[in-house]
Amino acid sequence: MLKKLLVAAVILALSGCSDKLSLDALSGTYTGKFHYVSPDLSKETADAKIVFTQQNYSSQGNSNKIPAGGSGAFEIEEGNILNFKDENIWTANFDWLLILNGKFKYDLKGDSLILTRYSEPCPSCSMQAGSYQYRLKRTK
Repeated sequence: MLKKLLVAAVILALSGCSDKLSLDALSGTYTGKFHYVSPDLSKETADAKIVFTQQNYSSQGNSNKIPAGGSGAFEIEEGNILNFKDENIWTANFDWLLILNGKFKYDLKGDSLILTRYSEPCPSCSMQAGSYQYRLKRTK
């Protein structure tokens, strides 16, 4: 009887475990490339760096704003989503989706982190959807 109870307790404990990303697992410095397909379908690739410290992030931007950077707090949400909340003030002369802000789908495997966001097409202005993807490796 005691053996059955022990087995049931272990199964119950394991079933309560979650594969949700933890802040500790994400903490660190990630460097790599940012891949951008603009709504007019032009493609660009640039260096990128993001630092995660507990519930905060900081991302370096490039002078051409690809990517633009960003910093602030973030949350881990269901469905492999990181929701970035940028706290900076920006000018209006570029695509604000280049700012590390809003919801990105994440894929974390070992020291590799991929963050992806797609913009919605604009039927009234005949613009296509763009894509914004960070392909990074943990360096620290």
